[in-house]
Amino acid sequence: METFKRLFRFLSAAISLANIAFLATGRRGGASAERDTEATASSDPGTPNILIFLIDDLDSTTFDQMLAANQLPNIKSRIVDRSVHFSNTFVPGSICSPSRASILTGKYSHNHGVWHVAGNEGPQKFKDYLAATDDGYLPRWLSQTHYRAFIGKYHLGPRHPHWDFFSEVDGYDPRPGMYRTVENGVTRRPNLYQTKYIGDTAKKAISQSGNKPVFMVVSPLATHVSISNWGQRPAQAQAAFSGRPVALSQFIQDDSGTWRQHLVTVDFSSGAPVYVWWDRDSPDRDSNWGDWRRVGDAAIVAPNTGNKAVVGWNVLLPSATIKRQQLVRQAGADVEFYARDIVEGQGAKPWALTTDESTLNGTGSLPVAAWSAVTFPSGVIRQQVLRGNETQGYVSYVRHYRPSTNQLTAWRLDPDWGEPVVFGTLCGFTVIPTKDARYIIKLIVRRPGSTKYEWWQCSEQVDFMELSATTAVGASLDEKGAGDKIPSEADQYRDPAMRYRPQGISQKDKAEAGGQGEGSSAGTTAAGDSLVIRPVHPYFLLRAFAEGNWSPVVTGQTYNYAGNIPAGSLRENREPNGFRPFSAQFDLPRTKPSFNRQADVDLPFFSPQTWPDLTDPVQGNKQQQDYLSRLNLDRMEQLLSVDRMVAEVVDAAGSNTVIIFTSDNGHFGGQHRLGNKLTAHEESVHVPLYISGPGIAPRQMTQLVANIDIAPTVIDYAGRSWTNPDFKVDGRSLRQMLEGASGANWRSSLLLEFHKPRGLPGGDSATDWRFGLPDYLGLRQIHGGGGSAVNSLYVQYYSNIDNPGSVTEVEQYDLTTDPNQTDNLATGQIGAIDQILRDFYVASGPAARVQDTRVWPS
Repeated sequence: METFKRLFRFLSAAISLANIAFLATGRRGGASAERDTEATASSDPGTPNILIFLIDDLDSTTFDQMLAANQLPNIKSRIVDRSVHFSNTFVPGSICSPSRASILTGKYSHNHGVWHVAGNEGPQKFKDYLAATDDGYLPRWLSQTHYRAFIGKYHLGPRHPHWDFFSEVDGYDPRPGMYRTVENGVTRRPNLYQTKYIGDTAKKAISQSGNKPVFMVVSPLATHVSISNWGQRPAQAQAAFSGRPVALSQFIQDDSGTWRQHLVTVDFSSGAPVYVWWDRDSPDRDSNWGDWRRVGDAAIVAPNTGNKAVVGWNVLLPSATIKRQQLVRQAGADVEFYARDIVEGQGAKPWALTTDESTLNGTGSLPVAAWSAVTFPSGVIRQQVLRGNETQGYVSYVRHYRPSTNQLTAWRLDPDWGEPVVFGTLCGFTVIPTKDARYIIKLIVRRPGSTKYEWWQCSEQVDFMELSATTAVGASLDEKGAGDKIPSEADQYRDPAMRYRPQGISQKDKAEAGGQGEGSSAGTTAAGDSLVIRPVHPYFLLRAFAEGNWSPVVTGQTYNYAGNIPAGSLRENREPNGFRPFSAQFDLPRTKPSFNRQADVDLPFFSPQTWPDLTDPVQGNKQQQDYLSRLNLDRMEQLLSVDRMVAEVVDAAGSNTVIIFTSDNGHFGGQHRLGNKLTAHEESVHVPLYISGPGIAPRQMTQLVANIDIAPTVIDYAGRSWTNPDFKVDGRSLRQMLEGASGANWRSSLLLEFHKPRGLPGGDSATDWRFGLPDYLGLRQIHGGGGSAVNSLYVQYYSNIDNPGSVTEVEQYDLTTDPNQTDNLATGQIGAIDQILRDFYVASGPAARVQDTRVWPS
């Protein structure tokens, strides 16, 4: 959520009367009369528009790599090439809600009160702050000068006062229908790729701004890591069956209203493979399944279908009186499709080899691992084939039958499900329609070396072909039927190593399953397994990913801007088999020394010990580094659509616009063995900031800048005094530097701060990433005091930040000689810096700007 490339682009207000009219006709609903906090509010017709692009989780390194590779031509030409680049820009609190509150208020977390996204320190604190300060944030302060609009990820609670136009986007899955928006109070699920929706909505807000200049924050959720909506379902794995699963199907029984599952297993006990059919019923789609019943073997259930291996089984319901059974068999590259109808009152028809569905041209040459089909209410049939195996990985392809044309479309790589990465053997797969264009997937996985089978299920997906057949592109799904859960950031970062362990299921999963474990029978696990889990620090996530303890499927992320077909890729080969980035520019450096953190909670939080070398094989004959590179490329690819969106919004805003391009925080891509953000290290706190506008000459500035400087800069360009005590900002206006000042006598030090949430979000603190990092205060210094250049970081970790005597760990780095922060110079707590930190921690407004001139030479 917070990989933040601070591209603060501030278009300076060089008064350009010719370009003031801002592409707007008829503002929708004027601002209410509001008390002005400053009698000298500007009414100058040359007051510029102010446009902030707040990218999610964009670290400086990722953004620089994309620029260097010429992958962001619009951002480069419209912003980067025209801007002042503040190359040393940092966020004092590296997580979205605190950082976004700092951008809108110009204050540190300890002054606006928002410490986190969770517990009692999340968005509720921002509501409390606004109430206590009489709405002390930018929309209030600009009420007399600007039309105020917000579009995208807010993460500070629902709409607060003083926004004229407000459209919050909820959900990290960017595919059509897979996220929600609340646009001026109306909830929708747009049938549009998320970044495209944000761009179109921003342009709409501009067109409704009337005669006022616009203050607008555009906050795309890219490049946040896409949230996996897959979850393990131990309770569904109960009930005994024999053999190894190879196919799964689930469908509703028309005559009874109950659900039925068919399971095909293969039994080698006689030496030859014997395929056995099982079924079981449930009154519910996802729970309360009865015991498996053995239906018979292939000779009884599927006679005269040959003896090739079973790789797919499916039951379609083409009408209320017909069940169509479909069987896929394979030997080498030879794949055969069989089908028969069971007609109510007439019994089963003979099996027949089908030719219309048998071709798999365009799906590659890997073995067929699974096949499924499902009929939607409109009559559209979705067919899906998964190719691959445990060592090569799996790739998904999909095609559709359209009743309107009576034809099947060509197979295509499946962006609706993404590029499946199944860690282990895929043993069963079924697609189940739910409502509208939505469906869920259930699958069975066996981990390498495991004797147990895991059952996984996604939350509701949206099929794009079905969606386009029933609604217009750009339209919205009916929200009243859209009650399925939007996965949250916490869903992604619950420590997966606590959810799955080779030693057995976690205590939490055991409880969810009613005290019964997964496996071949209820309440049992494989011999020798233990339910005593060795804990792993919840914050450290990448080991679990590299070792395969993760959701088995990575959700698709990359669409073209319009959203209906896969986008161009940064990858030479989109298949994950033997995956390598196509260019060194997009590859993480092999054996990079900053991959240096230890994940085990039994070792010190900052241990010099490391994991195995990054190129050591892990399960599935992959390498740890490959998984990390894949995650980083997924994030980079999302920037391709952001590039398109930025171009359209910048062009709509016009030339008399101050543009600020930045991010809410950085993001780890494996550096220091870390994922996510939150810590005080460069990858987490260093973000891009580019500012352009009238009268701003492009150049680079190396002063120590922070996101708390954005609000005073905006106030300054709105024609108001940012030093007015009513605002009480902790930051400083950048306007003088933007318009040519040298930046002398600028800040030398910046406070970094974090505190672990105190309120439990549902009692899951044992497995919740948000509770894994200790409190800390840090001092980031960049200055030339004492005659030598200082570029340093000092961090103190606390068991309780409000108790100065509770320091548990200390870090100190000289980034001039150690830019990767691998050599911790700290030998203990430094009293003088401790005093600066504690003074900083209670300072606000002008006092905070006094504290940031204090230095401790390293």
